[in-house]
Amino acid sequence: MTRLYHSDDLFADQVLILTEGQNHYLRHVLRAKLGDRLGVFNERDGEWSAVLTTLSKTNSAMTIESQVRPAVGVPEVSLFFAPLKHDPLIFLMEKATELGVRHFHPVMTERCNVSRVNPERLTAATIDAAQQCERFDIPKLYPLLPLNKALSSWDSHIPLFVCQERGEVPSIREALSSLPVKAPVGFFVGPEGGFSSQEICYLNSFSFTKFISLGPRILRAETAALAVLVSYQTVVGDWV
Repeated sequence: MTRLYHSDDLFADQVLILTEGQNHYLRHVLRAKLGDRLGVFNERDGEWSAVLTTLSKTNSAMTIESQVRPAVGVPEVSLFFAPLKHDPLIFLMEKATELGVRHFHPVMTERCNVSRVNPERLTAATIDAAQQCERFDIPKLYPLLPLNKALSSWDSHIPLFVCQERGEVPSIREALSSLPVKAPVGFFVGPEGGFSSQEICYLNSFSFTKFISLGPRILRAETAALAVLVSYQTVVGDWV
């Protein structure tokens, strides 16, 4: 069943007007028809069944019927990452959403080859992924910030694991094994060129940062992010 995210409160017999993007998706991609059944969800009210009751070029609506599932949260996982080019970045946002990231923190680093991101496109990618993977919430995307500002508001009680390509650092399994199941955690994946020596020194100056290795091979940035998220979910996340 097609699932649509809607931020309004959800309850039986409510009529919801579809957004322009949802209307376009149903009419032109899915070729929906009046009477088609849909799922509608959000992080507060869970998932509800609905039926398409109005369908037009400018004004489509669905009527909610009954709740299918109550909302279930995901662990408090944050991902810090250096901006990538468009296609790898969209891929990263989609797959990290499927893997349970709650907070996305784009960070400018010295070796970034991209200097800005498009928040609207990235948010759209996370919504699409959340609808498809059957999670209830939409990850929060934070503004693109330089490294010092990105770390200034981090809760020092939550570990931030920094992926390091080279050096004698613990494996991710070693690092995660001491964490409680579903504990809040952050991960930081650098740019394609890696962190500079100055950035490594700066990151190492914080009590909450912990450097980890993802193995003997040098991974692309988007691959590294997904590898660390899979490892977390397998060892202490909600796959346990």
